[in-house]
Amino acid sequence: MAQPSIRILLARRAQLQAELREIDAEIQRRVSTRLRRFAEKGLSTKEAEATVNEVFTNVARVAMSASKADGDPLIEAANLSGYSMRQLADKVTERLKKQRITCSQTLISLARSGVRPIRRKIVVAIQDLTGFPATAENWPGGISDR
Repeated sequence: MAQPSIRILLARRAQLQAELREIDAEIQRRVSTRLRRFAEKGLSTKEAEATVNEVFTNVARVAMSASKADGDPLIEAANLSGYSMRQLADKVTERLKKQRITCSQTLISLARSGVRPIRRKIVVAIQDLTGFPATAENWPGGISDR
């Protein structure tokens, strides 16, 4: 069996490196476009401590959340409002604190996937914060009035 020549291998290596540079440039373009949109909307760039040895801005957190949206209109609405899903859940909990109602990412996810119902007050708070409609078809798990 004949081995490929060094020239062929070097040419293939150069081709792969060029493809990687193109992919990297496209990723950087998409991230900078998304961050620019957030900045144009005047969203916060307040720094927050991360659990690793880095500092993330709110814009970076929202951009990471947006990358996981996968076409979910709730996540997109939250991101356009300047919240990641965790920040949205925390904000809803903060709003409903006097009523002793808590909200988590998990609760929202389970209600969106149809596994369990979600309280109407939480859905209304999410609508107020993001503009995402508080309708039964948007919450397949159902909306409870308790």
